[in-house]
Amino acid sequence: MFFVFFALAAPLLATQDPQDLKEIELADARLAPFTASTVLDRFHILGTDALGRDLFSMTLFGTQMSLAVAVCSAVGALIVGSLLGLAAAYIGGLFETLIMRLADVFLSLPAILVALVFISVFGRGVQNIILAILLAQWTHYARAMNVAARAEMKKEYVLAARLLRLSSPRIALGQILPNCVAPIMVIFAVQFGYVIAVEASLSFLGLGLPVTQPSLGSLVAEGQEYLLSGLYWISLIPGFVLLMLVFSLNVVGDRVRRLQNPDNRQSE
Repeated sequence: MFFVFFALAAPLLATQDPQDLKEIELADARLAPFTASTVLDRFHILGTDALGRDLFSMTLFGTQMSLAVAVCSAVGALIVGSLLGLAAAYIGGLFETLIMRLADVFLSLPAILVALVFISVFGRGVQNIILAILLAQWTHYARAMNVAARAEMKKEYVLAARLLRLSSPRIALGQILPNCVAPIMVIFAVQFGYVIAVEASLSFLGLGLPVTQPSLGSLVAEGQEYLLSGLYWISLIPGFVLLMLVFSLNVVGDRVRRLQNPDNRQSE
């Protein structure tokens, strides 16, 4: 919640809009933390980057962008994967075989590799980053939903719904899907931190978001070349925020996973 609050409040807390060229002063490039601007009436609590942008503001907006991309791609992967897995289980036959074999192909490849290939073909940008991560992550939800839906289809309430001649979409979406939500949400909670790490890796490699749209990964990459010069804060500060963000999300995801385990619930 700490990172979410600061990401949502970035426009209010930031002392500078990093996308507004009028607020950027090159004379303030690479200022150390707790240093006042040499030109403007401004105090840089975390210093500035190589372009003179306030690092505190850049980190706030970078966290906001990283979380926004992660939410959109993770939710998109959850929806696409869950619907495909549910449809495969309900329809069965050749359709299920094709969807599950396709999922096996994607699962055999590293997520970062799938995203790299997609971006190298379709180019950079926020939408392409979201689609690339979605393409790399949907298989986890499809597999879990397929297994859960097949187990639910053997239960009596599904047979009763068919005897009542309910439509297939109503049975699948209204009866089966709600009973398969728990394992899917566990995967979502566990994978969310990994999605942020994938986006940060793409931005670090220069294949993620453009320079005008800062993210934590691009900020770390920007300051890497200045580490040996002693200008550690340019990459160290956003790198630390990225580390704590992914770590906290993994802790939350593990907590959700443990709560969904009946044995753990009883012991607690």
